[in-house]
Amino acid sequence: MYFRFVDDVLGLWTHGEDALLDFHTKGNQINPRIKLKLRYSTEQLEFLDTVTSLRGGSLHTDLYTKPTDKHLYLHMESSHPEAMKKAIPYGLGVRVKRICSEEGNYREHREAVKDHLVNRGYEGAFVEKELTKVDTKDREELLEVRGREKRSKRVPLVTTFSRGLPNISNIFRKHLPTLHASDRMKDAFPEPPIVAYRRDANLEDI
Repeated sequence: MYFRFVDDVLGLWTHGEDALLDFHTKGNQINPRIKLKLRYSTEQLEFLDTVTSLRGGSLHTDLYTKPTDKHLYLHMESSHPEAMKKAIPYGLGVRVKRICSEEGNYREHREAVKDHLVNRGYEGAFVEKELTKVDTKDREELLEVRGREKRSKRVPLVTTFSRGLPNISNIFRKHLPTLHASDRMKDAFPEPPIVAYRRDANLEDI
C-alpha cells in the first residue's frame, strides 16, 4: 500500500525491517538532491492529520493534531458571512467523522472541536446544532468519492462583504420575474446569480 500527498508518503511494508532500511538507503542514492527521511513503526504512525494504528491485524485511524496547533479558527466576531461561520463547525465535524474509524474517538474529538470554537467566541448551542447534523451522517457515505458536479451556468456576482449588506440572494430571487420579462435577461440569468463575497484588503478581523 502506497499513498503520497505532495512530499509526504505513507505505505505498508511487509518484507521486514532490514529490507526496509536497505530500500531506504538505495532510494536516497537515486538523486543526490533528494533525500528521504524514514519514520516507521510496527504499532502506529502519523500521516498528515491522521494517526494509523495496527491492532489485531486491522488498521484503525484516529485524528492526529500537532502539539503546536493553537486551533485558531475564524473568530465569531470576524466580519464574514454567517453561512461561512456555520460551515466551520459542520466542516470540522465531518473531517473528524471521516478520519475516526471508531465512534468513541469521534465523540472525544467532537467535544474538543466544540470547546475550541467556544474559545473562539462561538455559542455552544450554535456549534452543537451544526455538530448534531454530523452525528446523523453515515461515515461510509462521507468517505465515498463523489463524482464531479455538473458545471453551473449561473452568473457569479462577486462583491466585498460587509455586515451592513442586505441579503443580496433574496433580493435577486424576489425580482427575478422582472429580469425574466426581458428575453435577453432571461438568457443571461436563467437562475439567480451566485453571490460570492470577498474580504476587503483594508478590512481586519476584530
